[in-house]
Amino acid sequence: MAEIITLPVNRIEIMEDKMPRFITGTNPEVVERYAELMEDGVEFPPIKVWKNGYKGESEEKCFVIDGAHRLQAAKKAKKETIRCQVEDFPESEFMLRAFAENLKHGLPLKREEKIVVVQTLYEKGISVKEIHEKTGIPERTLRR
Repeated sequence: MAEIITLPVNRIEIMEDKMPRFITGTNPEVVERYAELMEDGVEFPPIKVWKNGYKGESEEKCFVIDGAHRLQAAKKAKKETIRCQVEDFPESEFMLRAFAENLKHGLPLKREEKIVVVQTLYEKGISVKEIHEKTGIPERTLRR
């Protein structure tokens, strides 16, 4: 199980170029709704962040794998910290991990986003089998 810690929101970034939500982006209405809930004391599940060399109290940045709406809502609600599930893996897996997480819940990805992400992953040398194993998308669908 990945470690869950509290991090300052200013130490967490969103790598737009590696996120699967490149068409839909972050929905301002969702961010606003989450921010209002946070201001009312509602606790959200931890966001998932990529460790990228995180060493405890250092000033290194972490990058969102899953939870961009929650992170932006926390900033909007002027929260100084946010609970995070910290994960560590090779950078080459970042897009696949973010894609797999964003398929599970929240604002759905557009069909075009899914297609481009799968094509990009395949071009980066990630096999159809591995994409299937991480996302649950049938191999036949991925091959199309």
